[in-house]
Amino acid sequence: MSTTTQAAKMATPPKRWMIWTGRVLSAIPVLLLAMSAGFAFARTPQVIEGMGKFGYPESKLLLIAVLEIGSAVIYAIPRTAVLGAILVTAYLGGAVATHVRIGDPGYPTAIIAGIFVWAGLYLRDDRLRALLPLRRAQ
Repeated sequence: MSTTTQAAKMATPPKRWMIWTGRVLSAIPVLLLAMSAGFAFARTPQVIEGMGKFGYPESKLLLIAVLEIGSAVIYAIPRTAVLGAILVTAYLGGAVATHVRIGDPGYPTAIIAGIFVWAGLYLRDDRLRALLPLRRAQ
């Protein structure tokens, strides 16, 4: 395929449904992380109890909340979304490890959120689709 054909293919705007589906999928983990950070900042009794259950000292609650909301904000900004997706994935990986370590069955939520992060970004960012094509170029 010639460079001109490739450039023309890349210049084609993404389908509208892809952008909107990507935005919705991206919004779900952002909202989950924002809600969780909000509860942590509020220091609700359930959050304090959960920190103890998962083996974390209460003194680390603010740090965890800042990392959570910071990653979500970086992901929500289009220009920094790829870095944000990496940070959110790292955060969610820690959440999965924490749940699995104590035998808590809540870890699939973090895995699904991670899938939504990357699926949403893939659908709304043509640079990522060009980097990771799901089908062969013909």
